[in-house]
Amino acid sequence: MNFDKANFSIAVDMDGVLVDCLSGLLKILGSNKTPDDLSCWSLCEALNMTHEDFWLLVNAGGSEFWANLEPYPWAFSLWQVANDVSNNNAYILSAPSRDPQSAVGKIEWIKKHLKTKQYFLGSKKYLLAHPKAVLVDDKPENCERWENAGGKAIMFPTPWNGKCNKVGEKVQDVFDELQSLNTTNKTI
Repeated sequence: MNFDKANFSIAVDMDGVLVDCLSGLLKILGSNKTPDDLSCWSLCEALNMTHEDFWLLVNAGGSEFWANLEPYPWAFSLWQVANDVSNNNAYILSAPSRDPQSAVGKIEWIKKHLKTKQYFLGSKKYLLAHPKAVLVDDKPENCERWENAGGKAIMFPTPWNGKCNKVGEKVQDVFDELQSLNTTNKTI
């Protein structure tokens, strides 16, 4: 397939890519661990908690929990590069929890920090995949499903997906891969 800059899009995940969700979750859950200590995706497994206890504590934070999470230091640069490379065809693609306040808080975060209306919330991200769509995500299953649906995925490196040892350690690799898309007639 020929790469056509005018007709491709970049979907950027929030939690773990732009937003330091894990630090916020670890804090609200009363853990002294850091995201760099995590070697698996499931916080319930990492903290030896039941799903019920986990979500009871997280949901108690309401929309404010999600809206007030800290952006990573590279969040705004990554968002800008995604927009520049895709000719402003970048959008946020995030999966809220089952609590409606999660979606409310995520939208508040997007409006506050990115000032964009270009977002989609939903757990089945792969439904938006197509041959001219790129996903930047930290969850291996999301990347695999996206590619199986015909899109290109860029795995954001994190300790919990095994792609690096420290949060932020290999962020430049993502910037480089996005920049490599910024040429015409490139196959993706």
